[in-house]
Amino acid sequence: GLALAIGYRMGHPICGVWLSLACACAAMTWAIAAVVDPLCACMCGSLFAFSMNTSYYDIIGQIGYWAQSYWGGSVACLGSALALGSVLWFGQVTKKHPANATALLTAFVIGLWLLAISRPLEGLLVCIPLSICMLSHWIESIKSGSMYLVLKDLLVPLLVGISGAFWIGHYQSSVTGSPFRLPYLCYEKQYALTPTFLAQPLRKSKGYTNEPMRIFHEEWEAGIFRSQQNWDGYFAEKTAKLCILWKFFLGWSLTIPALMGGIVSAVSIFKNRTSACARLGWMGGASVGLVILVHSQTVWMNPHYLAPLTPILWGWIGGGLASLSSWTLFKLEVGLLLALSFVGFSAMLMLSEFDTHWSTMANAQGWQHRRDEIETKLLSTKGTHLILIDYDDAHSPHQEWCYNSADIDGSKVVWARDLGQDKNLALLQYFENRIVYKLAVDSGDAQLETVRDAVPGGR
Repeated sequence: GLALAIGYRMGHPICGVWLSLACACAAMTWAIAAVVDPLCACMCGSLFAFSMNTSYYDIIGQIGYWAQSYWGGSVACLGSALALGSVLWFGQVTKKHPANATALLTAFVIGLWLLAISRPLEGLLVCIPLSICMLSHWIESIKSGSMYLVLKDLLVPLLVGISGAFWIGHYQSSVTGSPFRLPYLCYEKQYALTPTFLAQPLRKSKGYTNEPMRIFHEEWEAGIFRSQQNWDGYFAEKTAKLCILWKFFLGWSLTIPALMGGIVSAVSIFKNRTSACARLGWMGGASVGLVILVHSQTVWMNPHYLAPLTPILWGWIGGGLASLSSWTLFKLEVGLLLALSFVGFSAMLMLSEFDTHWSTMANAQGWQHRRDEIETKLLSTKGTHLILIDYDDAHSPHQEWCYNSADIDGSKVVWARDLGQDKNLALLQYFENRIVYKLAVDSGDAQLETVRDAVPGGR
């Protein structure tokens, strides 16, 4: 929400998505540079940015859904990269430049704060090993220092952390009425039937006021939950999700570098446990293990849920490419050629996938295009408008026409569901000065039908 608000001030909410992804790429490059040389880190950061703009997510039919939609995990990825990079750099930098401890601790706190406001569950699981490692490094660095230096190191991070906590509390209090109640949990309590974990029971029906919402919660969501209540359905669903995650984050071209990097990091734990590579090995392994363990018992899984693990994964990819590039054969540096081949092959596969799906999507005229055409046309006319959307019984709940900007009263075009003449009365009275239309979205070309002209003096 914060990134979208910044984007809104820049001209469009999607600008906030692009900005957060750019910051995530920069922070990830910085974190990976603690393990490999800067050139390899820049190559990994660039390849990550390219993949997030070209990858195709089958479930929602979206190209580059981290970069070109509001589903992405860029903010959580940014927070994880800042926290991970701070830990990896702390042991190296503070030995030579103790004054940098404050900056790294502050970056670590900012990273934790971003994880808390974006992916609280997965962020918490990743923060546990990162916090343990950072605490041990900080304690080691202050053993010979005075109390003044200890307080100096902690002053700015504490101020940032307390300010962030108060900001989250104020935001949640403004939205939910309590500084300790998450907005998402309020939404779940009000609408959702499906719990977070498979061991929890389904909630009672909420008595939805419209059919698409009832179908979405009572049939589609509850159906996926029920399908995982037996072993066959559970393994089928989890296997399918794992395949989707593997294809999204790695694919064939990056699997070998990621495995090599993970093995190199694991071996470093026993060879030189104080190195950045060793820290990446045990922190990454612990984080991935915790997330997999918890998500093996959850109902839902999408790639953006694993955004806090992305910097760790790309750290392993960078380590694998760096290790591969050091290989020699008869004094020939064949490893560098192999590493560059993996990078080039990955980029080619990403570009090929992008071209394939882009050609299909560019020629498709879906419901989203028709909605944009209608709204664009009304925005160019005089007056304000209210569109009552009429769905057929067979309408898919995943094709939702009814959504508005945050300032509904100030919007030139307002979209609402048609709930019938009696239930529409209060809405029509509230928006008296708006031209009212009906729109049967499932009737072929979906044409507007004027219901009422504006009444002077209303909203």
